[in-house]
Amino acid sequence: MKKYSIYFIVITILLSLMVLLNGCKESSGRKPVPVKNEKTALKKTDDRLRQGELVFYGTDGKEITQIVIEIADDDYSRSFGLMFREKLPFSQGMLFIFEDDDVRYFWMKNTPLPLDMIFVNKDKKIVKIRKVTKPFTLQSYSSESPARYVVEVNGGFTDSFQIKEGDKIDWKIYQDK
Repeated sequence: MKKYSIYFIVITILLSLMVLLNGCKESSGRKPVPVKNEKTALKKTDDRLRQGELVFYGTDGKEITQIVIEIADDDYSRSFGLMFREKLPFSQGMLFIFEDDDVRYFWMKNTPLPLDMIFVNKDKKIVKIRKVTKPFTLQSYSSESPARYVVEVNGGFTDSFQIKEGDKIDWKIYQDK
């Protein structure tokens, strides 16, 4: 039991240091990766956090809304996610990208904000939405079916825009100048 407590303390300290150091980094300019039918850019946000834009589409193919996204596409960024984040603008979120299709399990440990978790399959179709997840819980939220992507947004976002299972997403990632 003591061994796990020490690991938890060390991990918590390291994650806190990473958050602190990340806040001290200089902003870097970003430019969009060219894509077909590029939409008007979203309002300017903190460049340190702006890594791309994600669009939600209804089952009819019409655009529902857009958000600015941070990308979590490696083990480290996926494990850290939105933990310790005190604020998240309603027009922002995080896109988790995995290399394979699998049933995904997410939790809210060390996450103070209620979130909507949107599980998406390889065809970019929403297969499961977990609404207004409970902060700081170890409860596991499952995709129930294979998912390759997960989008996390503020709790209540999907209801506000009437985003539902069966809708689709697409995104463009920004790269450094």
